[in-house]
Amino acid sequence: MELVSIGKFVATHGIKGHLVLVHALGAATALPGLRALMVSSANTGSLPYFLIEGKSRTANESLVLLEEIDSKEKATRLINKTVAIPKADFDRLVSRHSPLGIIGFTVVSNGEKIGEIEDVVEQPHQTIAYLDVQGKEVLIPLHKETVQHIDRAKKEIAVVLPEGLLDIYLQ
Repeated sequence: MELVSIGKFVATHGIKGHLVLVHALGAATALPGLRALMVSSANTGSLPYFLIEGKSRTANESLVLLEEIDSKEKATRLINKTVAIPKADFDRLVSRHSPLGIIGFTVVSNGEKIGEIEDVVEQPHQTIAYLDVQGKEVLIPLHKETVQHIDRAKKEIAVVLPEGLLDIYLQ
């Protein structure tokens, strides 16, 4: 099962084990239809936690209650842990305006397919797309000067790359 990282737990809320999930889904969500969250850390790898309740707080925060996490003390152990969900649920929940919504799109430059976006990271002035090109990780800046067009139907992003950028990664 393919998983997509959506954010992390940043705080507890109340005394019953609720957790604040900061996510990059791009819209307020109570995580409807989601049965479990995959929570990962360097020590344990990924473990499923079944979702009892999800509530929307803001466009990038949700309040969640997980099975077997019934106290503030138990919830505290999950703070700063990364949260992922199955790709099918991600595709259903992500806003088309979220940078995460372009994961899986193909980057095209000068009519040539460069690679598929595997991950994105938001920076203050741009989004960085992570691609696998010829077995090497390539970082592509996505901002108003580099993005020419986004074709959501074809799942393609046409870009103008800075001269020599690909050469740096592929040498």
